[in-house]
Amino acid sequence: MAAREEDRLLKEQIKLDDSLNKERRLKLAKQELERKRQQSLEQLDDGELASREIILDEPIRIEGHEGSWTTWNLFGGKREMLWTTYIAEPIEKDGTIDPNFVRTKIPTLWAQVIDFNRPFYLTDQGKKKVDSLVTEVRRLQIIKSDHVLRVFGVKRDRTPKGGERVVVFVERPVDGGLLKTRLPSSGFDCLTAIVSYFQSLFSFQAFTDAQEHLRQIMTGLSAVHQKNGTQRRMSLHTLCI
Repeated sequence: MAAREEDRLLKEQIKLDDSLNKERRLKLAKQELERKRQQSLEQLDDGELASREIILDEPIRIEGHEGSWTTWNLFGGKREMLWTTYIAEPIEKDGTIDPNFVRTKIPTLWAQVIDFNRPFYLTDQGKKKVDSLVTEVRRLQIIKSDHVLRVFGVKRDRTPKGGERVVVFVERPVDGGLLKTRLPSSGFDCLTAIVSYFQSLFSFQAFTDAQEHLRQIMTGLSAVHQKNGTQRRMSLHTLCI
């Protein structure tokens, strides 16, 4: 009897050891996966995404399209001077596009990802500056003008490295809408160059076109200022006509 009991206890101990070893192996495997994930995140540059899906706090509604969307999928990614621009498409909560929409009718927006990875923005003063930016972007959502790209939403988030991140959802201009597409590729980097370019063509039509473009720009700026907004940066990459 004693021998059988010792044999039983030995087998139970072996099973327990096997179970513990299995748990240790699983734990070590998870730790290794997490280490590799963190390592890959550390290699991401400003504006790059750990996930292509963004869930907003409030749904976005777009004129001409039925429904509203809080979950968006981001595609592409082009680094600009201050942010990275993605193309955003709405998705349903289960990760599928609404079957009631024909694909050509699905709205697309720009998602401009602005990262604040400097240590300063982790301080109270730095966080207040980010708070101020988010507040100003939300104020711009009420602006409706043919000469200003609509702002549809803003998301306060964290970068993969733990820094502050702001994602702004903006109207996507039609092809050729940006002023930089109307000028020579070797051309200009400031607004004051527009008039000199058109005047160099020595035609009345060119001068008239320059006046019309400047009128549209001033009209857009006026719409922003009337809502107590501020245009902090103006270049051929941010002007639409």
